[in-house]
Amino acid sequence: MSYPSIDITGLGSVGPCGAVSGPLGGPVPAPSVVAAWPTAGPRYALPAAPCRFAEVLPKVGTRRLDRLSVWSLAAAALALRDAGLDLPAADGSLTAVVSATGFGCLDLTEAFLSSAHGHGWRETDPICFPETLGNVPAAHVARVFGCLGPNITVGSRGLAAETAVLVAVSLLRAGQAARALVLAGDTLTRGLFDWYEVAGRLSADPHGFVPSEGVAAMVLEAPGRYRARATVLRARWVHPDGAEPLLWDAAAVTLVCKSQTVPVAFPTPVRLAPACPIADGLADTGGLFRILTALGSAPPGARLLVLGAAHSGSCAAVVLEASAHD
Repeated sequence: MSYPSIDITGLGSVGPCGAVSGPLGGPVPAPSVVAAWPTAGPRYALPAAPCRFAEVLPKVGTRRLDRLSVWSLAAAALALRDAGLDLPAADGSLTAVVSATGFGCLDLTEAFLSSAHGHGWRETDPICFPETLGNVPAAHVARVFGCLGPNITVGSRGLAAETAVLVAVSLLRAGQAARALVLAGDTLTRGLFDWYEVAGRLSADPHGFVPSEGVAAMVLEAPGRYRARATVLRARWVHPDGAEPLLWDAAAVTLVCKSQTVPVAFPTPVRLAPACPIADGLADTGGLFRILTALGSAPPGARLLVLGAAHSGSCAAVVLEASAHD
């Protein structure tokens, strides 16, 4: 069965605001100076807040997992809690997992390669290697929550999160799943931070590029089971030169976009959603954090246009209609 509209019933995240079940509201913590890693001068970041994962993931062993996998499990659990969904009691074969990451499991990848560099390949700990793969977080989510449907990891440059939403919507519309867990995020490690420093990306003040970290999650499902946080009205790839007017059929939309610009021509008025510092600090995977932040303040009935633009000019476009707040 395919679904013309799709409900977003659950939201969850782990990041600078802590572990949150539901949309993100309120102020984002201010960037902090990074003191643990040496740089040429003051450098800022938005690190994830400490979290007691045992309270979010009871009876789930996480000691050997990369932080990206742990955060993906926690964000998924928080989104499922928000959706009022108990997956073990649901049909796991109809539950898909779509994960987006730009850099993958950097903690254990760095540990594995550092061990190989220091001791040679024969002395490298093989236990780390399976956890270095970019699709491992989605696999852990499927294993822990009994998701036996399609399991897909995407890594599109600059718009991985928006691509994951499009993939999940396509699975539901094609009848290949009745619900989907969508995840997007990355971790900040010393290796990545050093790369930003060498590349000249980091700023000496908190108003430039401030790298962040975290994972956001959404539950998408067929309409009717539970109250929706929002409804997905449209989700498709478009090109700036050929955007169909049907994609923007509201009297006015709020643009939720990384660049805070309008890369396509719109026949209707466009307002800009406030910038999201957490999302801005995630190179490829900030789209879900933008959605969670926008839904935290959008009035019922508001139309949100989530737009991720690729370097080729193509855009991943998702039109949402916000539902009533709790």
